[in-house]
Amino acid sequence: RDKNGEWNRIVFVVEPYGASVYLNGVFLASKYGLTADNQAYNMHWLLKEGGALFFADEDGEENVVKVSEIRFWDQALNAAEVAELGTCVGATEAVTIPDAKGVWTFDDADNLTAGTGVSTMTATSGVIANGDGSVTVPVGDELEMTTELEATSLKTYTIMMDVKFPDISGYTSLFQNKLANDVDASLFIKNGQIGLGGTLGYNGAIKADTWYRVVFVVDNLYIS
Repeated sequence: RDKNGEWNRIVFVVEPYGASVYLNGVFLASKYGLTADNQAYNMHWLLKEGGALFFADEDGEENVVKVSEIRFWDQALNAAEVAELGTCVGATEAVTIPDAKGVWTFDDADNLTAGTGVSTMTATSGVIANGDGSVTVPVGDELEMTTELEATSLKTYTIMMDVKFPDISGYTSLFQNKLANDVDASLFIKNGQIGLGGTLGYNGAIKADTWYRVVFVVDNLYIS
């Protein structure tokens, strides 16, 4: 971690008679053109004993270090490969996800809307099974969720959906908060961007025929 408490990913690459250092996927420094008898190369970089110590120094030039991952390759990664490794977010505390109040996986062809929890799902007649654990909802059709939760608790909720769109042109409604479907929908894909109807505008880059996990959070009517 640096002086600001941020996590960093450091990559150190040693090649014959040279080495490079990368920080968070970005090239930082290098030294090449060394000779076989170069002291730094021979003393500090070669793994002559077949191993290494991390965070150790013979005369105490050390500080406390928090580490969340170490990897070792037996080859020199190039700049593109290091960039692909990217940066890190550091170690995270274990997160316990609360039990969902309704779960539907659409993998039962005989009962497309079978689920678990205290909520139920029904489908209009045009909804069809795809045979891969998903269903297709055509234009004019819908999935309807009803819940047994107290109405007062529905100011705070989260909806997660895994979705894919054959066509991203125009508007695609994701969520409508009126069962009568008599007002504008709440969450849309519009020409490849996602947004909240009439409020937060549209952002992102949604591609056709690609799976996405969308999470919609309302916290006492504050939306994210």
